Amino acid sequence: MSDEEKLQSMVYESRLLEGQYNELNQQQSFLVRAFAEVSASRDALRGLSETASTEILIPLGGGVFVKGTTPPPSQVLLGIGADVVVERSREGALRFVEERLKEMENALSGLEARRNEIANRINAQRMAINAIVENQSQQQQQRQQPQRQPQQ
Repeated sequence: MSDEEKLQSMVYESRLLEGQYNELNQQQSFLVRAFAEVSASRDALRGLSETASTEILIPLGGGVFVKGTTPPPSQVLLGIGADVVVERSREGALRFVEERLKEMENALSGLEARRNEIANRINAQRMAINAIVENQSQQQQQRQQPQRQPQQ
């Protein structure tokens, strides 16, 4: 394989790696937002009084709210995925939310490790590409220098 073919192959692979890196960034952004939402839910569940009603603001949309009160949260409704909602005790819901947060943390750690791995491969690829380009440039300069003829 010539240097030119090798260079084209490396550039192509570099672009694929950059695409994967960008995809992982998007996944990470999504997970970070989801983590913040689930974390806020956990904090809200913890903040609910177990015996007394709590005054809350109920969003109607467009920045409009109405005041309301929560019943004592002995049972809460919990979305478990695929538009399925189950009724759980407050403690059961907290355990479920905590487990979900741990799963998200693990997923974020895995994404970060994969991002770092791809970033390292991209950097190595760029260094190799730069070395080939520099080598080609030096070879071209050597060919362009006038060749000295031996004197007779």
